[in-house]
Formats: sequence, structure tokens, C-alpha cells
Amino acid sequence: MSLQTKVVATAQAVGQSAAVAMNVTPFMARNSAVCILTSSSDRVVKLQESDDNVTFTDVAGVTLSAGTDRFPITLAAYHRIDVSGGTAGTGDCDIEA
Repeated sequence: MSLQTKVVATAQAVGQSAAVAMNVTPFMARNSAVCILTSSSDRVVKLQESDDNVTFTDVAGVTLSAGTDRFPITLAAYHRIDVSGGTAGTGDCDIEA
């Protein structure tokens, strides 16, 4: 079994990225994964999750304000990022499982 990577957002400015379903190619079962967040400057980047693609909540502890970091997560049906604060830059998110 090989590692799958799903791009949640690339160069997302302030606001929320489009939601990405975990049950489409590349399929990711609802189990453990790694979220890789990047903030290109001083923006705050948070991973959000939803089971219905309507109501999103922040994933506890998966927040970054500078640089790149990896976070262990349990996959929900949908994920997106929320980018806020700071004065410049964008946020990125990839999920690996």
C-alpha cells in the first residue's frame, strides 16, 4: 500500500478554502492521517472539518502561525483550511495517509 497525498489548499489567502471530500480519488478512509500546514508569512492557518460539508469546526490543536509543521489527525468526511490574521502571505495544506 502506498502513501496517498491529498491537496486541501494551495496559496489560500485570507478566508476559507473550498472543502475537499476525503471519499474521492485519492480515497482516504476515515482513519489516522498527517496534516501538513504551511504559513508563508505571519498568517494563522487552521484545519477545519465537517461531516456534512455545511458546518465546519476547527480541528483542535491543528493551527500554525509561521513556517511548516505536521499534525496527526483523524480524518473527517470533509476538510478545508481557514486563513486569518497577519499582514501578508498565504496558507497551504496537504493531507497524507
